[in-house]
Amino acid sequence: MQLHRAFQPKAYGGLELSLPEVADCVAALTYTDYDVCKQILGRSLMGIDPDPTMV
Repeated sequence: MQLHRAFQPKAYGGLELSLPEVADCVAALTYTDYDVCKQILGRSLMGIDPDPTMV
């Protein structure tokens, strides 16, 4: 089993990120996706056409 590229040392072609840095990235992506889904669902429930920039 190998380490994910994010945790590998730079000498081996990895990004050498610490666990807190990776956790922050994952949390930011999750929040963004949730926020977009919330807006799409809200527009759908209100009968408004989807925002083309969100889809």
